[in-house]
This record gives sequence, C-alpha cells and structure tokens, in this order.
Amino acid sequence: MAAARVMDKEVRLKRQLGLVHGVGIVAGLVIGSGIYISPRGVILHAGSAGLSLILWVVAGALSMLGALTYAEIGLVIPQSGALYAYTRAMFGRFAGFLYVWSYLFFVRVGANAVKCLLFGRYVLKPLFPNCAVPDIAVKLIATTVGCKSVSSPARLLKQSLLESI
Repeated sequence: MAAARVMDKEVRLKRQLGLVHGVGIVAGLVIGSGIYISPRGVILHAGSAGLSLILWVVAGALSMLGALTYAEIGLVIPQSGALYAYTRAMFGRFAGFLYVWSYLFFVRVGANAVKCLLFGRYVLKPLFPNCAVPDIAVKLIATTVGCKSVSSPARLLKQSLLESI
C-alpha cells in the first residue's frame, strides 16, 4: 500500500542551476575548444595586432548576441533539450527529429574529431619543441582518444543490457 502512494507522486528534477552556472555553460558552449587554436590564425591573417584585437572584439560582440538570443529563447520556451526543444517548438516535430539526427551524425562527430586532433597536437608539441609535430603521430593519438571515448559509453551500455537480462 505504501508503494502505491509513492507511485502517485510526480517525479521532477530539482532546479539547481543559478546565474553563475548558466553563464559558465553558455561561455563553455560559445568559446569551445577553438579558442586554443584560432588566435594564431587570426594574428597571421590580420596582419597587425591592432586589427586582430578589433576582430576579436567584433567576434566577442557577435558571440554575446548569440548568447543573449539563446537566453531569450530559453525564457520563452522553458523546456529541457536545448536547441532540439527550441527547433521542435518553433518548426514542428519533424524538424526537431531532423535536427537531432543531423547533429548526432554530422555536427557532434566532426566536433569530437577536431577536439581529438587538437588534443593530439597539444600533447605531442612538448616532445617536438624545435620542429613540426608529425601528422601521423597526431592522428594516432587522436584515433586512440576517439576510440577510447566511444568505447567507454559502449561498454557501459553493454554492461547495463547484460544486467537487465
């Protein structure tokens, strides 16, 4: 009888994110890992330090506008799921479905590949201080890290499936 009373209660997640957490999440999404590799390219192609600083300020302002847009949409559509929930609410279920699958198979995979390559380059750079890091070594490290990051969740999924049988 006590179990029946417990089952009638609605289960909800406790809202614990505050302003600092929200700012941290948005900053992490906007900045990403590109901040570690793009300064060199900006300075090389800008031609001067002054122009590169102007470009960084303009890019920062655009990033801030994007973050404010996400904050506004988040206030209007208070659902979990981020861009999937927003796409589904604005354009319908089919558009949300297409977004999730394209994100999982194209965007997320590409972003993870770039992060693995950056990790490989930065790990090997101290070993090659006076010359270029060999691309094959970077790719081997990136492949190892990428396979390890894929195998861990797959192993957990396999374990949970075996335990449920």
